[in-house]
Amino acid sequence: MKEQAFERKIVSLEAEARRLAEQEQTAGQLRGQLRDLESRYQNLQKALQEQELQSERERTTTAEELRLKVEEAGVARRRAHELELQLDQEQRKHAQLVATCEASRREQVKLQQELEAAEAQARAAELEVPEETLRLKEEIAKVRASVLAEREQHARAVKALEEKFQEADLTSKRREAKLAQLEEEHRESLQEALEAREQAEQRLAAENAALRAQLEAAERESEFKRHNWREREAALMKQVEAAVERVESVNDELVQCQVSQEEIERRLADSKREQQQRDAASQAACQKSEQELAVLREKVTLLDKERSELASAAEVAKAHLRKQDEYWLDAERSSWAKETEEAKGRLCLMQADKAALAGEEQRRSSASRASNGLRQMQKLASVTKKALQKSKVRRQEQRDRRHFHAP
Repeated sequence: MKEQAFERKIVSLEAEARRLAEQEQTAGQLRGQLRDLESRYQNLQKALQEQELQSERERTTTAEELRLKVEEAGVARRRAHELELQLDQEQRKHAQLVATCEASRREQVKLQQELEAAEAQARAAELEVPEETLRLKEEIAKVRASVLAEREQHARAVKALEEKFQEADLTSKRREAKLAQLEEEHRESLQEALEAREQAEQRLAAENAALRAQLEAAERESEFKRHNWREREAALMKQVEAAVERVESVNDELVQCQVSQEEIERRLADSKREQQQRDAASQAACQKSEQELAVLREKVTLLDKERSELASAAEVAKAHLRKQDEYWLDAERSSWAKETEEAKGRLCLMQADKAALAGEEQRRSSASRASNGLRQMQKLASVTKKALQKSKVRRQEQRDRRHFHAP
């Protein structure tokens, strides 16, 4: 009975060892998935850096365009100032021409007055002296001709001045219109540049905020998954420790079984000596032992049947656990794939060098903890295998001894 119990315990330990191996394989798969996630996270960080560089280049080009437009505005302002100076010069020339025209008109009026006075004197003198009158008439005719010539000359000069004034006025009006147009274009270009810069800054700010939110969500999700991984690792370590304790207890029980078996063998030797001395008693004892052996064989068959039933139940439970693990792993893979695809669709911008360093340190610490856990699991698995091999060797020796001592 004890041997059957030991065999059942050994079978359960073998099942636990297989389950631990499967859990170790699952842990390896999870570590591979974690490495994939880390590589994807690094790729996302690189994409974010590239997006940041691109936005910086766009900001630089926008600033360069604004600088060029400001320079163009400065050139236009200088041109407008030059046009204003030219307009002031033309206005001064126009004022000088107007003053010259006024002086010519005053001189013409003065000559007209002198001519009228001379004509009056000539009319008065004509009545007194006819010869003098003729002379004066000739002089008056000469003066009138000279006055008419001067008047025509002054009229031509005034007409030329008026034409120049009109031309200067038209030029000043055209320059004023051109200056107003340049100022309007300058204002429009500055307004467009400012609006484009504000829109670009708003767009970059919105993209930065969205990418920061996405990165924070990804970091929270990764922290939650690392926490779950640590919890699962702690649970696995507890299971391994419990399995080691059970293996040690089984080893102790095996030692006790060996001691009891040696005691039984010693008793069998004593019984054989007694059987040689007492044939009848030995025959009865033999019959009794045969009956007990038959009973033990029946118990063995029953125990084998129970063992097969327990093995089938263990296989069913193992298949159920495997299905559950595969289901949860598939769910986690799909969620991770969905999250990574969503993260790939967006190129985030963040200034998170400290966060990247902290994530790197956490990844290194998690990788070191995972490697330590893996080494511990390997050690425990090797210890379990050695214990199982020793138990198998001892069972085989016990069976050989039973066959050897059997009558």
